[in-house]
Order: sequence, then C-alpha cells, then structure tokens
Amino acid sequence: MMRAIPLVLVAGVVVAAAGTGRLTVESVPLGNGVVRFTVVNTYSAALTAYAGTTVALVTQPDGRVLRVTRDWYRDSVRWPNERPILPGQEFSKPFGGRGDSVTVTFRAGVFADGATYGDQEYVRRIVHRRRVALDANAAVMAAVDAGVAARLSVAEMGLRLRQVEDAMLRASESEDWPEVRGIFSGARSRMYAVAEHGAKPEETFRVLAGFATEARKRLMDALTPTVEGER
Repeated sequence: MMRAIPLVLVAGVVVAAAGTGRLTVESVPLGNGVVRFTVVNTYSAALTAYAGTTVALVTQPDGRVLRVTRDWYRDSVRWPNERPILPGQEFSKPFGGRGDSVTVTFRAGVFADGATYGDQEYVRRIVHRRRVALDANAAVMAAVDAGVAARLSVAEMGLRLRQVEDAMLRASESEDWPEVRGIFSGARSRMYAVAEHGAKPEETFRVLAGFATEARKRLMDALTPTVEGER
C-alpha cells in the first residue's frame, strides 16, 4: 500500500510537501495557522474523487493541546457541483485557522478511467460512499413512483421521502448516514424549489425523477471495476 502524503504547517512554515506520478500535492502557508492545500492532476484522465485527513492541534486557554482529526471527501460523481479535476488542472482550498499547527494528508484518489491512487482503504471508502448514494437514490426513485401512482401532493411527497429516509437510516451503518441524508435532503430541496416556481405536483415529480435518473446514470457509470492503483 502506498504511503500517505503528509503536508505539515507548523508556525507558518511548510515542513513537508510531495508529488506523485499521477498527482502533485503541495501546501503554502497563508499565516494565522492557515495552509492552502493544492492538488494538481498530472494524469491523463480526470480526477473525479479524492479523500484526505486534516489534523489540527489547538492550544486551549489552560495550556492543554486539543487534537482535532477530520476525514474529508470530494466527489464530483456524488455531488455534481464538485467539479472533477481535469488533466493539467488543479484544486486549491485553505485549511486551518483554528490551531497552532495543521496537517493535511492526501489519502487517495479515483480517476474517471477507473484508475486509483493512494491508500486503498480510502479508495474503498470512496467507492462504498458511491454505492450507498446509489441505493439511496434508488429509494428516492421508488418513493417518487409510488407517490405519483397515489397522486400525492408535494407536501405529502415530502413526508413520504422523510419516512423512507428514516427507514433507510435505521437499516444503515452510522458511517453511511451522511450519504443517505445528503441524497434525501437534496431530493426534497429540488422538489420544493420546483414547486415554489408554480409547477403542479405531477410536473414537480417529473423533474425530480429526472434528477434522480441522471444521478443514477452518473453513479452507475462510476461504479465500473477500478483498475489497480498506482503504488
């Protein structure tokens, strides 16, 4: 398994930075405990998802140091507003601002052609999150179909989606809850947004079904078998 790439900012000084065969990862100190984290795609296919870990060491008023660790994921398949990093392009984001030191560790990435890079456990998590999203999206589509058949109002459909979401959460592992909640929350938001523009229930549900169908296609296309990751 490939070693993770740590990028460390201590007292405003970059301690380590690294590049890879498919990605270049770096950080730049911005002051006040903030580091700008940048990923450059040097591979031939778009980077559609990647994961990292941020660790902040925060000094408390009594002198104790609190360690705050957070895994984060960006996935343009799961969230269309998250654009993929195309070949030769980069993504840049500031981290920190709350601690005396910040460590940003790049964990793994998944490319559009199925290639992967990095810690295969994090690759597994990215793929698993996509599968959970696909299952939740299927539940939304089924609820919409049933609601159309029952001639539900928009308010009733909102309640039906909430009930299906609650049942899925009860049957899911806690690590999957953010994905389940995200899918159902997004579906309700889209539905209410369309309805607020004066659309009738049947038109509102048709638009919602269209969004769900597009999401299903994106997820199905992305869940093709991945090739062995670079090490």
